[in-house]
Amino acid sequence: MNRITLTGNLTRNPQCAITPAGIPVCNFTIAVNRRKRVAGKIDRYATQYFRVTTWRGLADLCAKYLTKGKSVTVTGELTADAYLGNDSLPHVSLDVNADEVEFMGGHVNIDLSHSDSDDIISRESFDRLESHTQEDPLPVLPEDSDLPF
Repeated sequence: MNRITLTGNLTRNPQCAITPAGIPVCNFTIAVNRRKRVAGKIDRYATQYFRVTTWRGLADLCAKYLTKGKSVTVTGELTADAYLGNDSLPHVSLDVNADEVEFMGGHVNIDLSHSDSDDIISRESFDRLESHTQEDPLPVLPEDSDLPF
């Protein structure tokens, strides 16, 4: 089973769109700090970055409530993709396809792990949220557009 839970802070505002098939998608990156020992006694923090993708109803909620600097806990499937960077050195992209996002600091917990459909959120979470307004709809991507994520 491939399942990971991470807590970190958003490094920038989420990037959200609608696929040509009409499915909302929201991407953001979180920075996760971990402590490590240096020279046997000095604590130091190392930061790892994870790209997070959410879909459907969860994507709508992330688009509405998340901003740069917010603390979140995400749970989902981890993938690691190797690539050559602009510096011609090999790098690894750590990506999480999230099905749970918890907004930390007194915000709403959104849990899709127990639902039968990806576009249904828990009743408790849904009752505490208002629907997406027409004043701030997600952009629609053109059919022939390459998705940037």
